[in-house]
Amino acid sequence: MHHAHRRVHLIAIVLAALAHLLAGLASAATLPAGFTETTLASGLANPTAMEVAPDGRIFVTEQGGRVRVVKNGALLATPFATLPVTASGERGLLGVTFDPQFATNHFVYVYYTATTPVIHNRISRLTANGDVAVAGSEVVLVDLDPLSSATNHNGGAIHFGEDGKLYAAVGDNATASNAQTLANRLGKVLRYNRDGTIPADNPFYATASGANRAIWAMGLRNPYTFSFEPVSGRLFINDVGQSTWEEIDEGVAASNYGWPATEGPTTDSRFRSPVYAYQHGSGTPTGCAITGGAFYSPQGTVQFPAAYDGNYFFADFCGGWIDLLDTDAYTASAFATGIASPVDLKVTNDGALLYLARGTGSTTGTLVRIGYTSGAPQITSQPANRTVAIGQSATFGVTASGTAPLSYQWKRNGVDIPGATSATYTLTNAQPSDNGARFRVSVTNARGSATSNEAVLTVTGASAGDGLAATYFDNVDFTGTQVSRVDATVNFDWGTGAPVAGFGADTFSVRWTGQVLAPATQATTFHVLSDDGVRLWVNGQLLIDDWTVHGAQESSGTIALTAGRRYDVRLEYFDQTGRAQVRLSWSGPSTPKQVIPQSRLFSAAPILVNFQPAGAPVPAGYLVDAGAAFGPRGNGYSYGWNAATPDTRDRNAANAPDQRYDTLIHMQKEANPDAAWEIALPNGTYRVHIVAGDPGYADSVYRIAAEGVLVVTGTPTSAVHWVEGEEVVTVSDGRLTVTSATGAQNNKLDFIEITPQ
Repeated sequence: MHHAHRRVHLIAIVLAALAHLLAGLASAATLPAGFTETTLASGLANPTAMEVAPDGRIFVTEQGGRVRVVKNGALLATPFATLPVTASGERGLLGVTFDPQFATNHFVYVYYTATTPVIHNRISRLTANGDVAVAGSEVVLVDLDPLSSATNHNGGAIHFGEDGKLYAAVGDNATASNAQTLANRLGKVLRYNRDGTIPADNPFYATASGANRAIWAMGLRNPYTFSFEPVSGRLFINDVGQSTWEEIDEGVAASNYGWPATEGPTTDSRFRSPVYAYQHGSGTPTGCAITGGAFYSPQGTVQFPAAYDGNYFFADFCGGWIDLLDTDAYTASAFATGIASPVDLKVTNDGALLYLARGTGSTTGTLVRIGYTSGAPQITSQPANRTVAIGQSATFGVTASGTAPLSYQWKRNGVDIPGATSATYTLTNAQPSDNGARFRVSVTNARGSATSNEAVLTVTGASAGDGLAATYFDNVDFTGTQVSRVDATVNFDWGTGAPVAGFGADTFSVRWTGQVLAPATQATTFHVLSDDGVRLWVNGQLLIDDWTVHGAQESSGTIALTAGRRYDVRLEYFDQTGRAQVRLSWSGPSTPKQVIPQSRLFSAAPILVNFQPAGAPVPAGYLVDAGAAFGPRGNGYSYGWNAATPDTRDRNAANAPDQRYDTLIHMQKEANPDAAWEIALPNGTYRVHIVAGDPGYADSVYRIAAEGVLVVTGTPTSAVHWVEGEEVVTVSDGRLTVTSATGAQNNKLDFIEITPQ
């Protein structure tokens, strides 16, 4: 796994896994039509791996050292064995497998982090007596290299190949150079005889020495899982990447997979390129830790459709999904989503797929069986996005096939809508608060269920402006008693009276401030009809200056604007004699002259930005930045990074005060240590409030500056995960720029609030 300026601990990010993007993920995955899932075991304590015994029992390892047994669909209370392990970071009990002759010798092999004489990973053999291990039967077969103080990158998967040899995957112990040397067994796949001795036909037997002759393949970072295809013996290794790529590597003797010289696809002839790789921040799929894989080649019943036969399931811990890799074309397609941190996959002899999910807490691990049932619902026509005006109705519909009767349940933003149980759902009287709402429907029958794609409702006007902030003064020079309000437009004729009760006629002034949203990319002319004096600034430029006592007359000024961008506007007016009148209009080549409408005017509210992945809930009033490079966003602002910085996370952690604190972006990444975030703003003074933090970690030094001014500085603790600060800064180049300050370690940005001063 990866992290800015350090290696992420796979186990340590359990509570913050990005798998929990939607409510209720721990209860059920979203599966294709015809597939159903059944929970075989729950309440597992930090599960790490599993293996299916020849007799159908499922053995599950828990990080803390227990081997659990699931038998006849139930988790047995008594552990098969409890091993003395150290379980800090990613250490602990990490792998289990069965001897090819298990039916007669009852041998079970385990991979765990031993504590003596020094901390190191170990492969041992236990002897089963029914559902428990024979007391004192442990035989240590292999003691691996002593570990450094780094507790991550331990690997841990062990399996027997079709050649009858025992294979073990070992991580680089967070020292990348280990992967490229034959002087230790870290960052490698190892191959042993069943008794722990080293086969003489290992590829490096003649070039390595001693225990290192066990090396079978090298150049791996953290091969957390791997899988053999039965009969063919084909091997796929799932290597957890660092900053950018996750790899599926074909296991071939003597291969070098390139870490740390390369990550992801490579043309370097020294290294074997992965058969498939996916990125952390772009493309489909995206994730950050490949943690499970299994060939769909059951040795008994093939219950899944033919399209699955012989292909490869793989899972991502952070993404919470399982995809299917076509093992001929090496293309992937989505299979299951909404899984709470999957760590392992297995295919049973009866053709089911098992997934082991770590869950959101120390004792919420689950073992789930996915089966296939024909006649289950299938969505044949998905609901479509709808755009309506305020007050109108929006109807969403779906068509589905499957064995009758079919039942329907519509959801809004993941929550059931009471009474919405037909093939269509109509929202009446759409309001601005409905803008962006997401609708989908679950279709269910006795054979299974299917869930539609989401459809998004757009309510025109929901993003319209609220007008300009107005301050009225009971004096012509902006002094005296003040009254503040928001005016929808500036189009007033007070005659010989005053705009505020108690103010004197002919002795008042008004200042309107805010932003105006450009209607088109064009030279736009602003017009102000006034009686008496008036001044107008747009984007800091004085366009109209008629600060005199006069009768009703119109003044104008022209400025080039870009469609979709907001520009600061300030209009000042005083009345000293005669009629009191003021009107703000605009015109342009594609804009007929008109009073600037409320939909184009915005009072000077703070600019709120939340850093989060696409699809995560958006806090009300916040712009979304999922890590793209700087550019126009279609919402009236331009913002983003000096380079693409897509490593956004939705922790979905219980200790986050709200969604703003729950999402973050890795500002300080190894691939882009000088990343800077910018938002286009008119030159001026702004109060900037920044929050940095991560609900799952307390090991960073947050130092973030805006326009060179240090705003955030501090180190989180196990009790306080967020550090925040506020400073007043000056923008002089049209962009507010946020950077990592000197001394920062692993900056993570949650949200920014920018208030014009």
